[in-house]
Amino acid sequence: MKRLPILIFFLSRGFAADAVKMFPLKYADSEQLRKLFSSYAYAMSVNRDLNVLTVTAPASFLAEVEAAVKQFDIAPVPPKNIELTVAASFLLKGFTLTIQRGEIQEIRTGSCEVEGTLECLGVEVKKKPARFDLPGAIPVSNDARARD
Repeated sequence: MKRLPILIFFLSRGFAADAVKMFPLKYADSEQLRKLFSSYAYAMSVNRDLNVLTVTAPASFLAEVEAAVKQFDIAPVPPKNIELTVAASFLLKGFTLTIQRGEIQEIRTGSCEVEGTLECLGVEVKKKPARFDLPGAIPVSNDARARD
């Protein structure tokens, strides 16, 4: 007789047994998806290593979870390639050559004016000029002259 109320309870539910379903996720975080359904009283577990959400619930609820998985487990939008153009121009001034017997012996340095430009999608983003003096001289060795 003690089992009769339990039997009546199961008969009234129509034998709607809970099912277990695993939802492997590629992009969505299984823990975040579990939290989305945390207000429901159905058993849910997460395997963070495999990114799998396991749900034990009636088929109607599993269908809701499956719909949410389809909605949220999508590939992120790939980054777009943006073309950047970097240009630099150099103007060397005041260089002198020391020439003996028709050969360059030394190059004395002068100054350098440089201008750099950065463009993005054809629009100039930054333009920066600079000027600096170049120190000293560059000796030209016999080996360098022999290569010509």
